Amino acid sequence: NNFDKQLINVPNNVYIFNIKTKTICYSNLKELPSELGNVYTLRLYNLRNLKELPSELGNVHTLELWNLQKIKELPLELGNVHTLELWNLQKIKELPSELGNVHTLDLYNLPNIKELPSELGNVHTLKLYNLPNIKELPSELGNVHTLHLYNLQNLKELPSELGNVHKLSLFNLQNLKELPSELGNVHTLYLNDLPNIKELPSELGNVHTLGLDSLQNIKELPSELGNVNTLSVDYLPNIKELPSELGNVHSLKLYNLQNLKELPSDLGNVHSLKLQNLQNIKELPSELGNVHTLKLYNLPNIKELPSELGNVHTLFLYNLPNLKELPSELGNVHKFILYNLPNLKELPLELGNVHTLHLDNLLNIKELPSELGNVHTLDLHNLPNLKELPSELGNVHTLMLYYLPNLKELPLEFKNIKNLINDDNIPFKINKQKILNKYVLPILSIYFNV
Repeated sequence: NNFDKQLINVPNNVYIFNIKTKTICYSNLKELPSELGNVYTLRLYNLRNLKELPSELGNVHTLELWNLQKIKELPLELGNVHTLELWNLQKIKELPSELGNVHTLDLYNLPNIKELPSELGNVHTLKLYNLPNIKELPSELGNVHTLHLYNLQNLKELPSELGNVHKLSLFNLQNLKELPSELGNVHTLYLNDLPNIKELPSELGNVHTLGLDSLQNIKELPSELGNVNTLSVDYLPNIKELPSELGNVHSLKLYNLQNLKELPSDLGNVHSLKLQNLQNIKELPSELGNVHTLKLYNLPNIKELPSELGNVHTLFLYNLPNLKELPSELGNVHKFILYNLPNLKELPLELGNVHTLHLDNLLNIKELPSELGNVHTLDLHNLPNLKELPSELGNVHTLMLYYLPNLKELPLEFKNIKNLINDDNIPFKINKQKILNKYVLPILSIYFNV
């Protein structure tokens, strides 16, 4: 890194890196030169003796102020900054209204801020983290495009105007007991760790993208959520049943629903479905065969798959520890990924009909069927018990080989593969008899009439 000491005259214990980006950190510096306003991105970290910021910092494009413990006031000119991060400024008691002109504003751990200026409603992207003395939000924040509210311990109510925000994230609002119905007008809404929320308004069915995570007291999902386009439901421990209307969702992810014991057959109407860590699901409905993209992750009690899954276009099977056999119909899948199926010992011949096949971490697979030579793209990764590959794989268009520790050589037919990625640099097997038959004997027959 080149130190630009001609631009700014600072002591040797100040570290300044790069040309466009300057970082000054862990210094006893008491004053900053005004020339820093010429920097594009400026980071000031842990300057424990700095008491004042020059107004010229308002000319910086991106400014990060972290742990400036003696700064009591912010210059009004910071409102001209494009992206501003204020982190852990313990002595700041008031924010200038000019910050409403900032495009992206990140406020983190400002313990003495008790009120937010209404002008912050003009900010495009606003993140409020750990502001313990904020008890209410100005209604003007409804004009913000993207708003993140994290760990506002004393916030008990949200203004209804937040329904006008395009993207809204609510995380760890311990004292929030109710969600305004107007949040149904938000385009993208994430609700995470709201322990006192016991009910979701039905209007949330109008949201386009909805994420529900760690809502421990939610016992029921409104049927209107079936109108959501993209829905993610993660760790709602008291959910025991899903409304059948969720089958109308376009993209649905269900994670960590420990008390869910059955999946509605209507989920077969979903376009993209991901099921992960559903410990008590023992059977999959056959209707899931109508799903376009199906991802099954860590389903410990699934022992068999319905044959109808052969109609799925893209199928992911990840960590299904009790699955011992695959139905032959899965050969009709277009793209098929198998990962960490420890009890799977054999692959059906029909997998040769798959277009794209990924086999990864299948510890008990000792042999591959020769029919896999009909696959277009084949990825073999971490198959430790595989000692040889069928020569028919030479017909594959794209073959990827990664970590096959017991594979010592490749069939000579692999020379015909258009795209061969052999990360282990496994040498080609030299078959002397084939070379003799193909090359040597024809030449001899010409000269000696063999």
